[in-house]
Amino acid sequence: MNYSVRFYSVIGSFQTIRNETYSSEEAAKQACKEYAKTTGFTNVKFVDDDECTTRVTATTPNGRAGRNIAVIEPDADFS
Repeated sequence: MNYSVRFYSVIGSFQTIRNETYSSEEAAKQACKEYAKTTGFTNVKFVDDDECTTRVTATTPNGRAGRNIAVIEPDADFS
């Protein structure tokens, strides 16, 4: 099963900046952690919104918790 990740902007207006597909859920989660790290975000959390969708949140560099940085869905096509 593949997992699609929609990465959101972390500065400026909230928008999708890219979509990527990973061969496992763990790889998708690791990519989200790396994205947070490279943007200065910390405390990444994975929130199950429903039986399929996982929302990814993190704490901003200035301390605001719960900022949405990505969403993970199995076998999703975000194109």
